[in-house]
This record gives sequence, structure tokens and C-alpha cells, in this order.
Amino acid sequence: MKRIIFSLFFCFHINCFASAGDAAVGVATAVGVGMALSATSASGLAPYESDYWVDPRVKTTTKLTEQCGLIIESKIYNLSPFSVMFLGMKNNSNSGAQIFNNLATVNYNNEVTKYFDLDLSVTGFLPAKMISAGYLKFHQKSDFRDATTMLVKIPVMVDQKNCDINITYAKNPEFKGSESLVDSEITMLSMYLGPTFIQGDLSDLTSESLASEVRFEWNVLGASNNGMYLDLGYASARASDNYKSLHPLIGHDTWSIGGFGIGYVKRFIINEDKNIYLRIGGESGHMSLGNVDDAFKSNSPYAAGQLGLRYNVMFSNVERGYWRGKYYFNLGLNSRFISGVEFDGVKSSGSLNSLLFGISVGM
Repeated sequence: MKRIIFSLFFCFHINCFASAGDAAVGVATAVGVGMALSATSASGLAPYESDYWVDPRVKTTTKLTEQCGLIIESKIYNLSPFSVMFLGMKNNSNSGAQIFNNLATVNYNNEVTKYFDLDLSVTGFLPAKMISAGYLKFHQKSDFRDATTMLVKIPVMVDQKNCDINITYAKNPEFKGSESLVDSEITMLSMYLGPTFIQGDLSDLTSESLASEVRFEWNVLGASNNGMYLDLGYASARASDNYKSLHPLIGHDTWSIGGFGIGYVKRFIINEDKNIYLRIGGESGHMSLGNVDDAFKSNSPYAAGQLGLRYNVMFSNVERGYWRGKYYFNLGLNSRFISGVEFDGVKSSGSLNSLLFGISVGM
């Protein structure tokens, strides 16, 4: 299905053209859309064009050439766990062309060469005037680190003669981002555990101010290190029997709070293994108070502002396979400033301050 999508988009944009002059720029963009429909379905993220390889004169990575009797268009995109070169080609000669898609190579800075398997809608033999489209998936985005030039070479045979299709790129001299961003994750999923302290008027409602919290977080970032987050958090506490016997008149002996948060996240890259996330947003949910002895329980909705800081240290980078991703240990600080809580006609406000320990995977 994926290969059919490539061919349809490619033929639509070039109108099955007969010469390079008839082609309109945008073929690889269309191929990219087709690729995005399948390759990004798991992550739900659309690709974006790689600023690193953009030609500042035309503001795009699109290249259109005619080599070895084939018309070639290419474009480079960043996806979540990897980068991809989308390719479209038409055999513009009067004879068939043999495409050696399993012998494609990429050379960086005229030094390091890596072999790739080029995934095309038509593999092997490409008849005259026929089209093929597909993609070359780079092993990892960190291949681009420190690279100033890149040469993609695809060997072909046309009219019984060997020929190499050469597609060259140069680093965008106007690229202003950190080179660490070239292979930084776009999404990060995290799970945290840690103690939470209740303060302010809220602490007067309960005999226990210390709770245990679990949090699940999802951060989505763009090329500028800015993005958004979604999270779910739940904390609960219960006073010990000894404490209740010594303080029988103080507050409820159980409480819990759970909510959903959304907001802005900013990433600060320290180096390739460490980064910091600053999170500012809001949260809404419910707080419950209870007494175990008489099964009393009362609930109140709440709204909160949220401020968080996460320090992430990578301990493993799995480049391929089902478990591909960057794995981090996390240390977090989180504060929620709560208002709107009402029990027995009395409104209360306060804060929940958390020290969090977690593990994350970034892609």
C-alpha cells in the first residue's frame, strides 16, 4: 500500500512528464506526504523538512536533476526517531534501467560511507518512461552531527552501461540551532514516582501532609526546542494509626488528588546526553478527603497552575529495532498552585510540591 501511495503522488505531480523541463518542484514533497501516512502512523506526528540541509537560496531541501537517463527529485525530512530522504524518479530513457537499490551509499564529509537499502515502489528493473518513488531512511539523525557535506550515491545500469546517480547536499550556513538538535528526540514519554508535600490552607484539611505520587508525561517538541506537554498525575496519603491516636481531632486522615495537565515545554540542551525541560501550564482534576474509620469521603474539583523542571540524563541509545529510542533517568521538581477547592462550604487554596524520580524514552 505504501509503495502504491508513492507512485500515485509522484505521477500526479510530474504528470508523467517527458523531460526535466516539464517537471514541477514538489514531487518529493508529495512522496513525503505518502510516506508520512504510513511511517508516522505509530507516533501520530507529521514530518518536517530538515533545516540542517536546506539550501538558503531556495529555502528548501528539494533537488531536481536528470542523471543516467533518469529524472530524480529528492527532499529530506525529519521524522520522530530518524531522518528520511524521500525520492522520486522517472526513467526518461528509451531503454530499461536496473536500479541497485540495495547498494545505495551515503558519504559524509568525503570521509565516512554507509550502506543503505533504498525502499522504492518499483525495485530492480524500471522500464522506459516508468516512475518509481520511495525513501532512504538514515540509520540515525546523529549521522548528521558535524557533517558539512553529504553525498547520496545510487548505482544504476542503463542501456547496459553502469552509472551512478549522485545527490549532493551541503549544511545550511544559516542553520542557527544547536548541532545537538540534529539528533534530538521529538517526543518523550516519562513515568515518575516521588513524594508530594501539601502546603497552605489545604494542609489544614488533613492530618497527613506527605503523599506518594505517580505521574505520566508526554512532551512533544518542534525544531526550535519549544513544544507542548500532556500529563496525568495522582497522589494519595493516609495517616498512620499511631498518628491518629495521638491527634484524634486533627483533619481527615486520608486524602487523594488526581488531575490532567497541559502546557508549554521548553528544552535546554546541555550536551548530547543531558538536557533540561522547563514546563509551564495548567491542571484540573478532583481532590478527595476521607476518614477510614467511618468510610466518609468528600470530593471537590480544582484548578491549578503548574510549574515544573526536569533534568534528564541519557543512559542508553538504542538505534534500531522495536525498542529504538533514547532512554533517560530523570530528576524532577514540580509545583501545583491550587485554588477552587471547596469542602463543607469553605474554600481553600495551597500548593502541592513534588520531588520526582523517573525514567523516559525519547524518539
